[in-house]
Amino acid sequence: MAYGEPKDVPGKCNAKLSISDNYGDNHTTILCHLPVGHEGSHREQYTSHGSGAVSITWEKHDESYDISALEDALEQAIQTAFPEATRNYDEEWLGPDDDGYLVTAWVLEGRKVNYRVLRNDIVEVDATVQLSKSAAIERILSTLRGT
Repeated sequence: MAYGEPKDVPGKCNAKLSISDNYGDNHTTILCHLPVGHEGSHREQYTSHGSGAVSITWEKHDESYDISALEDALEQAIQTAFPEATRNYDEEWLGPDDDGYLVTAWVLEGRKVNYRVLRNDIVEVDATVQLSKSAAIERILSTLRGT
């Protein structure tokens, strides 16, 4: 995991916003300030000491969303690319995490990758990055491939 300020990306704006760990738990908590039952995306707005006015929006979690289809797609992609890969059923690796999402781990030739399906099309890989389904599949396969 890389620490420190991210490198600039050529051709991109590269503006940076630092969001701090507000409870000392290595997470940043964003709280929607809209009324209960609001329509559309969640939103928090605040003033950052270093960046000025900040507005963060995120999609509402669809409670009716069935994550099994995404879990099946990930499993099929892994087993198609690496039929010899195995799930790691070690209790330290698998089971619901703190947020209640199932953590799945795969092992291939000593390389391990774990992920959890969070919502609609978001997968957290190796507890560090949240990606769309296609980006998650690419990252998982790359990790198992060793590249």
